[in-house]
Amino acid sequence: MLALLLGALSLFAAAPVQAQNPVWSATFTPQVITLGTQTSYGCVGKTQCDSALTDNSFTVGGTSYHFQLISDQAGPDRFSLQINAAPNTALQALKFCVGQREFSFGSGVGIAQDGLDIGWTSTPVSLSIGTSCPQQTQSTDATLSALTASSSTSSTGSFTTLNIGTFASGTTSYSATVPNSITHVKLTPTVNDSDATVKVGKQGTTLTTVTSASASTAIALSVGANAISVEVTAEDGTTTQTYTVTVTRQMPPPTVSLSVSPTMVTEGSSVTVTATLSSALSSTVTIPVTITDNTAESSDHGTLTSITIASGQTTGTGTITTNQDADEDDETFTVSLGTLPSSVGAGSPNSVQVTISDDDKSHTLSVSATSRTPPCGTTVTDMSVKVTYRLSLTPPPAAGEEEATQYVIVDAGGKLLNAWAGASSIRDTGRAPMTDNNTFAEYRAAFPTFAGFNFRLTDTPGVTAQCLWSFPTTSQTPSGGGTQPEPDTQPTPNTGGGTPTGGGGTPSGGGGGGGGSPPAQSSDASLDTLEIEEDSLDLDPQKNDYTRDAYGEKNLTLTPTASDSRARITVNGNSVRSGTPYTVTLEDDGETVIEIVVTAEDGTTRTYTLTVMSCPGEDRENLVRLYDATGGDNWNDNTDWKSEEPLGQWFGVDTDEDGEVLSLRLADNNLSG
Repeated sequence: MLALLLGALSLFAAAPVQAQNPVWSATFTPQVITLGTQTSYGCVGKTQCDSALTDNSFTVGGTSYHFQLISDQAGPDRFSLQINAAPNTALQALKFCVGQREFSFGSGVGIAQDGLDIGWTSTPVSLSIGTSCPQQTQSTDATLSALTASSSTSSTGSFTTLNIGTFASGTTSYSATVPNSITHVKLTPTVNDSDATVKVGKQGTTLTTVTSASASTAIALSVGANAISVEVTAEDGTTTQTYTVTVTRQMPPPTVSLSVSPTMVTEGSSVTVTATLSSALSSTVTIPVTITDNTAESSDHGTLTSITIASGQTTGTGTITTNQDADEDDETFTVSLGTLPSSVGAGSPNSVQVTISDDDKSHTLSVSATSRTPPCGTTVTDMSVKVTYRLSLTPPPAAGEEEATQYVIVDAGGKLLNAWAGASSIRDTGRAPMTDNNTFAEYRAAFPTFAGFNFRLTDTPGVTAQCLWSFPTTSQTPSGGGTQPEPDTQPTPNTGGGTPTGGGGTPSGGGGGGGGSPPAQSSDASLDTLEIEEDSLDLDPQKNDYTRDAYGEKNLTLTPTASDSRARITVNGNSVRSGTPYTVTLEDDGETVIEIVVTAEDGTTRTYTLTVMSCPGEDRENLVRLYDATGGDNWNDNTDWKSEEPLGQWFGVDTDEDGEVLSLRLADNNLSG
């Protein structure tokens, strides 16, 4: 289609000009005539032209003239006329007008233009001769006759009608509210005047040209109010009208997380599973749960299919029983959230592992906190307290022997936060030396989800013990400052009576010891840079939505870097380390929406949306060739030509919603060549 448009450009070198002072005018009723093998509309010979014209006689500069031929031929296209005598200088200074189209008289008796089909039929038309031809009056109508909207849960999903209110041409503001699950909308504007143009886009972004009565590209919605502009430009190119559609995307529903107590249970005892909402609901909700066996078998435990949380409450509990078996092995199973109702979303953790500790073992390992440390299973209120505990084994090792143990740091759900490592050995007294570690604050600095420890015998790993604490939500960050380390640089575990340090005896995170009030956590959820392939996107502190064209590319590599090194980044839901490249597979046609979510240290989030339009490479190549061949550097307006902006933003280029070129508007733009 683009090739046809480029070919048509060469046919029109001038636009209509103003008309003044006609010296002759007549109404012409074209007749069907045959010239050779071609059929056309017009008149041949003075007699037929006298009949077809209401006046076939005019005098200019003292010379009388009449028409002997007027012809509009189609296939091949050709317009021609002939008068009875060569034009004198006075006639040569005038214009022959077909409506608003003008032709100049030369020194010969005829005028001919190949490649031009005026489109005559037998319908009468106006002809005239004067200093110029009638002026075309361009419309100033910049209104819409209709405006509708549709919405979807994804940019490529099925779009359904969205009610924005009853449309009226003189009403310029509309609104709608959508649930959080709705992520994209499309607007379909219809111009009142067919010669008007219309663009659509979020306020603060570059608007994209839309074909009248056609849907726009999918517009990504942020949580909260999204103001979308519909800008109509009248035929005169000056008169504009802007309609605004404000779509409010609701906050996400409360999330639900799971926890179990205890995470390590002696066989024959029960486990309590707690479902916790991030905020209470006004009605009772049932949370489905599933049990997946790991090393356990279904006969090792009971069942639990759901947990009920009453209206106005944030927690509900369920119980899973465990059963005695004949073996001496520990078994594990996982409790997970099932398919949730629409009123809630999945929080973290959404699954927890339970270990059934076999009571048939020949040894029992236990752990107890010392008098200086809150007992296992209690809430820590003073983060400056040192973590001290002692291991015991029943029965004890033989006289003169020791039993080696291992130790690992875990979160509240029993998830391991580092690797198993050697801890204090248990002596023949049945007890290990007291382990005097760092403060709770220092552990939480190194491992933000630290909740306690799992222990096991090195030679008999099935013999285990566990000590967990809970923490107030305001004490997630220890005093002393410092920066949370990356996972692969966190300190090594205690290796027996020492401190959980990364070397040098001081917990990672910098800043030193515990005690005092935790420093305020950073709320910076911004990107410092976003590199796309070899370019760096120009980030605006007030802007979250960006667009880019991709010409025939299958993949796009992004490198997002957070402003705060403690912030976390996900790209389309996948965790990406700050400053690390991440490759996204692009849609073959249309758009690919990439969501980059930055989560600050305190949980504040900011979502950046990059919409990548996959454009056929040949369209851009053809436009660049046109630019180079017609002196594009000297055009009156060459805005964005040969740039990386979407083709629809190049001056005079209209594209469809997939970015393919529909038409060019480059008349009177100083094209040459």
